[in-house]
Amino acid sequence: MKKHLTILYIVAIALALRATAADAQWPSHGDAPYEWPEGADGYQVIRDRFNGASATALGSKDDIEQIKKAVVSHMKHPKAQIKEVRWISPSLVMISSSWYTGPLAAASYYYVLEKNKEQWIVKTYYLLSIS
Repeated sequence: MKKHLTILYIVAIALALRATAADAQWPSHGDAPYEWPEGADGYQVIRDRFNGASATALGSKDDIEQIKKAVVSHMKHPKAQIKEVRWISPSLVMISSSWYTGPLAAASYYYVLEKNKEQWIVKTYYLLSIS
């Protein structure tokens, strides 16, 4: 009985997160090359969503590999790396990523990806720092 309640609880949370994530509005950002979050609370909204997302994977190992490949490909930098994957829902993730080539050549980003059928697509991204 306890096992069934635990499973039911996990399913209920996943469904609630999925409904919330589907309705989430993301702050707009400036034009390339500096995709800063716009608005007085833009950074705070993004930071709060990242910090509130699950560090525990809500997808498969294959999902994680596809997510990492999509972000690194989008960054188009030979030193691009993924720092952390956070799960807002099984079909919506935030990624902390960066590249570093020296003290005066580095950048960090938050990426938001959404699963569309079997493929992970970059929904938006934000430049957090650059030097």
